[in-house]
Amino acid sequence: MLGQAYILNGECQRAIELMAPHHRQDPVNVGYHHAILDALFAMGKTEDDFEWTEKPHILKMSHSVLDSCFNFLKPKRKPRSVSELYCEFIPKGYLLFSEDDLLSALLRDKRFGVTNAHEGPFAKVQVVHKGRKMQRI
Repeated sequence: MLGQAYILNGECQRAIELMAPHHRQDPVNVGYHHAILDALFAMGKTEDDFEWTEKPHILKMSHSVLDSCFNFLKPKRKPRSVSELYCEFIPKGYLLFSEDDLLSALLRDKRFGVTNAHEGPFAKVQVVHKGRKMQRI
C-alpha cells in the first residue's frame, strides 16, 4: 500500500525502489508486479525498463482478447455487461486496457451486438448469431 501511495503522490521511482526488493523475495506476487508496472507506466517507461525476477503477464487489447470474449459469450443466452467481460481478464494479468477500450473494440467487431453503448461499462454485449441481427443503440 505504501508503494501505491508513492505512485499516487508522483514518487514513482521511490515506489519502484521500495517494491523491487519485495519482488525479488516473492517474484510471483502480482501485487508487487502491479505496483511496479503502475510506477513504470506513470513515468512513461515500459515493462522492459525493470529487471524482473519473474516477468508479469501483461494483457493488451488484441484480437485474442476479443476471441476470449467471444468464447465466453457464445454459450450464454443472456447479454453480459462490458464490466463482467472486463472482470474475466483481471485474474489473467496486468491489463493495459480499460473497460472503455474494451467497449470500443467490441463495437468495432461484427461478431458482437452491443446495446446501450452510451452506458459505458454497463452496456450489454452478446454474440450475434447468423441469421439474427442485433440493433446497435
